[in-house]
This record gives sequence, C-alpha cells and structure tokens, in this order.
Amino acid sequence: MTSEITTNGLTRTQGTYAHTAGTDNWTVSKTFTATGSFTGVQKAGLFTLAAVGTMMAENTFASVNLANGDQLTITWTIDLGLS
Repeated sequence: MTSEITTNGLTRTQGTYAHTAGTDNWTVSKTFTATGSFTGVQKAGLFTLAAVGTMMAENTFASVNLANGDQLTITWTIDLGLS
C-alpha cells in the first residue's frame, strides 16, 4: 500500500473478527490510538496477516488529522454475496 503509515500507533495489527451464523458477511474492526501527530490520514488496508500479508482490500475516506491520543476506528464489512 502506497504511503503506508508504520509508526506512532498506526502500524498494521490484528483486528477483531466477527461473523453471524447463517449470513454471508463478516466484519473486522480495529481502533488505533495515535501516539504522535499525523496529517492527512485517509486510507486503510485489510491484509491476510498483520506483518507481511497480502492486501485483500483498500479504501479511502475523508482526510483526518490526528493528535497524540486521538483514536481512529476502522471497520471492514465484507459481504460474500452468496445468498
């Protein structure tokens, strides 16, 4: 992923997985806490592994600035479209 942030609390890490039985969708969610200042944060990626995994999805969102202690929650909802 281009321009990936790899410092100050915004590094790749494992999110929380959830799935409801009988549905064909699942979610992965993670709240990041900035330990430094960032300007123009506007992209998230979903990877198969935290460290060196393959990127499954990438999305952009409205640019935000983060100060030390600010939190950013990213939630991915994946619908397999099987039903």
